[in-house]
Amino acid sequence: MLKEKLQQFFLDRLAFSTMTYPAFTNDMYDDFEKAYHQLQTGESESYQGAYPLHFFLYYIIENKNCLVHGSKQPNIGMFEPREQTLANGTPVTAIFASSDGLWSLFFAVINRTAYKGTLKNLCVLTEKKRYYYFSLNRDWSGELWSEGTIYILPRAAFIQGGSKAEWIAEQPLPPIAKLKVTPDDFIFRSIMKGLFRRDKK
Repeated sequence: MLKEKLQQFFLDRLAFSTMTYPAFTNDMYDDFEKAYHQLQTGESESYQGAYPLHFFLYYIIENKNCLVHGSKQPNIGMFEPREQTLANGTPVTAIFASSDGLWSLFFAVINRTAYKGTLKNLCVLTEKKRYYYFSLNRDWSGELWSEGTIYILPRAAFIQGGSKAEWIAEQPLPPIAKLKVTPDDFIFRSIMKGLFRRDKK
């Protein structure tokens, strides 16, 4: 507990983007339960609720025993382990997922198929607040954002990765559901660090 309080003390003094989530109201509960049911049954592939999408992702991660994965691929029927590197630099062959919706949204809507350069990102979870850092090459001039997909995956298939928000699975597995997302769903688009050319949206 003391270690986390000290971590939060120092993080609050850095220029990180932050997010805290309120307690869920009855209206939120009804909205998110309906949306989750529609995704599971295939009735819908997008979130049409009254609240921001990252609120919905936070709700299902906390209440549905699931994790999320952001991707540019819209039709993944089976996730397969592949060679990757954990947040702490350890190489693994695994499937990645996250217990933070905003972090996954970044990977879903950043235009990685066209982007050339260094992509830095960080998500730190504490008891009361979440901290984020995202940066790109300043001189990159391509189209920065595009539509993507968030996949919902079963938490039981994963173990903790190199950070609190990072999880890995070493066996193939299908997603529970998926939902289409747009750049507008990523609330930190306009405050990227580092940064990119300001004439690009």
